[in-house]
Amino acid sequence: MVSGHKLSREEWESKISMFHAKHKTMTKEEAMMEYMKVAQDLETYGVNYYGVVNKNNTDVLLGIDALQISIFTLIGVPLSR
Repeated sequence: MVSGHKLSREEWESKISMFHAKHKTMTKEEAMMEYMKVAQDLETYGVNYYGVVNKNNTDVLLGIDALQISIFTLIGVPLSR
């Protein structure tokens, strides 16, 4: 996951430390709500994945959500939308 973003390891550690300091007094319920707010903004939120083999005999993932069907390589790169 970290390698898919443009932050260095130090930047990740800094962001995580700041996030923890900001949220460490939350109740479990508040933390779950904050998590859901972040998760629902992710591009792959709500996608169900199915392993399939395409016509080139390559293993890919078929991603299905409420809006579309996508095909992903096994490293998560969309092939088409």
